[in-house]
Amino acid sequence: MIYHKHESGTEGGIQLDTCETPGESGKAGDLPDAGELASWRGGLPRAPNAWANAMGAAGDACHWFIPALVALYAKYVILIPGRGLEIAQRAMPQTLALGGSEIDRWHAFSFFRMDLLVGCILVPAAYFLVALFLPRKWSSRISWSSSAILALMIYIQIQAMETTGSYISLHTLRVAVSWGLHEPLANTSFLSWGIVVVVCVLAASSPLITGALKKRVQGKDAASFSDRAALLWKRSGLAIAFGAFAVTALAWAPASPAIVFHRSAMIVALRAYLDAGPVEAGKAGEFAREMSALTIPQLEERYRELVHAPLSARDANYWAKAHGYNVIFFILETTPTRFLSVTGDLDAFPNLRQLREESFVPTQHYTTFPVTHRALYSLFGSLYPSPGDLSLPEKHAKVALPGMFRALAAKGYQTAAYMPFRWNGEYDDQMFEMLGVNRLIYPDAAIFSNVVEASNAGKNWREARFERDRSALALMEKDLTDWLSHGTNFAAVFLPQVGHVPLPLPDGDAPRSESQVLSQEKTILQTEDAWLGDLVQLLKSRHELAHTLIIVTGDHGIRVANEDPVFTPGLIDDYSFQVPFLLYAPGVVGQTKWIPWVTSHIDVPPTVLDLLGIDGERELMEGAPLWTPGIAGRSTYFFASRMLGADGYHRDAKFFMWNELSGFAYSNPNLHFNLLDPLPQYSGRASNIVESVSQMSSLQQALEDKLAASYPAH
Repeated sequence: MIYHKHESGTEGGIQLDTCETPGESGKAGDLPDAGELASWRGGLPRAPNAWANAMGAAGDACHWFIPALVALYAKYVILIPGRGLEIAQRAMPQTLALGGSEIDRWHAFSFFRMDLLVGCILVPAAYFLVALFLPRKWSSRISWSSSAILALMIYIQIQAMETTGSYISLHTLRVAVSWGLHEPLANTSFLSWGIVVVVCVLAASSPLITGALKKRVQGKDAASFSDRAALLWKRSGLAIAFGAFAVTALAWAPASPAIVFHRSAMIVALRAYLDAGPVEAGKAGEFAREMSALTIPQLEERYRELVHAPLSARDANYWAKAHGYNVIFFILETTPTRFLSVTGDLDAFPNLRQLREESFVPTQHYTTFPVTHRALYSLFGSLYPSPGDLSLPEKHAKVALPGMFRALAAKGYQTAAYMPFRWNGEYDDQMFEMLGVNRLIYPDAAIFSNVVEASNAGKNWREARFERDRSALALMEKDLTDWLSHGTNFAAVFLPQVGHVPLPLPDGDAPRSESQVLSQEKTILQTEDAWLGDLVQLLKSRHELAHTLIIVTGDHGIRVANEDPVFTPGLIDDYSFQVPFLLYAPGVVGQTKWIPWVTSHIDVPPTVLDLLGIDGERELMEGAPLWTPGIAGRSTYFFASRMLGADGYHRDAKFFMWNELSGFAYSNPNLHFNLLDPLPQYSGRASNIVESVSQMSSLQQALEDKLAASYPAH
């Protein structure tokens, strides 16, 4: 419609405003062009298309401020009081030559400078420029959807940092989702309200919702609303832009040389999805190139030099003293020494107490990695896992490694592993096949169909988990009975999952106090001790207990804050690595044989083979028999950089750790570190720790790649 005036033909010349269509007035040409100002209304001109496009592009760019705010919170989590800021207080005086250890507010604010520059200026500017050249329909959808995806990705990393002390890769995220879907109701306890809030905010800011709201607010007077909105955008947009520039400039004002805490949390968090490793890895790349040029024998020699590995030698006291014995591995899921100390009072666990009387018992036994898949790789293969994102079976599935199980199979042993369900999120099947286990046994769902159906419906998941473990044990007992009846030697592995957090107990998936944690874990372990008793009774009934080696150990300890409130993220600790271990060897030791030095899962295969008197398939083993005194002078490594953000090792009665995120190194007589008490960052001791960890990591990575090429499965 257009507005114009005409004169009445009556006397007095009264003028009336009328409204006619262009066709009626014959003045369609009076309408403005697309690039010209519209006609005046209420004293305000409407914006030209260029200004309208700029406003629309600015509105699309505003979608980014949601992930920008999430990224700022990610930096706060890193600097949260009691952790990063206090660590930085020890680093800043070294780089700034400050007299004291306190950081003033301006220097503390400077830690956000890259986050503000990237999140509040550079990325919104890029969004704005791109939106100017895209059709409005697609610009709005692309800006919102990309912002929503990035906000969720950053928030997931915040959750990872808060619970483990490290960012995760896409591979780790996939594994976590896969495991969560295995028992969805049980694993809801690992979700937080924060993710719900972020999803709701993102949904409310979507073009669908905002578009509907805009139409409702506009009502019938759309033109007037457009004018008011243009004025509001002009004023508020300039204020927001000025505020973003001003705050960013303030963050850059302090003369603070960059340290690791100045890095953009958003870039570091998103980079972690690609498993790019630490941003400042020092000589890690150098070591990786050096190790990749070596052959397997050369890598083995470098390993022996690096860790001061003891020389291989037979001990007449133990060599072949268990010749012809059968072997049983009983693996306790998520069981640190804190839950079960086999060196202490075992009155609550009568079967373990009975076995301990004729067992090798290390007082300080450790896993190599706080994840079952890689811990078992060390326990059965006598090899450290590489700390990279992918394990050897995940990178190279078709590999046949020499080792304990192949040596046993060559002597006529039946080898089998019994698990309550098949979950191949981390390629467990491929790992067992790679190590030479002949059979992988899972209970048929028909054995406990009623329970499983209820579990799949989201009910009775606790009962289902118990029942699956009992069913796997029943299948193992059936095979043992058959083998014993035919005089067939065997090496069998039982892997119950009842100990996995959340525990299948009433309120086992609810937040737990420390006393509840210990009480619930004791209940689970008593159940597992009873299952161990069932195996002992079966062997007794066949008069074979005295001819069976029984290894009882934990795969790993606690890894995330959800599993126990006292867990401290971001470091390697006894709670994650020290696990119970006993090797029942009747007729070999007449009483408990205490091993006083630090031992590792990698020492188990050579121990078993020595006791059985089997010499073959050892060329790749990195461990030594538990009783070897030279282990006391060896460096024993602990890898968790892709899980807990840190790696470390034990040497000369001390433990050492390097935290990838902060770049700081630590030293302590016990495997327990105070994150606020690092070594001076540029000291020789700190550099030696970082170099040792980097060398070992590069060596294991190179070795895995060489093994894949040298030992293909046929």
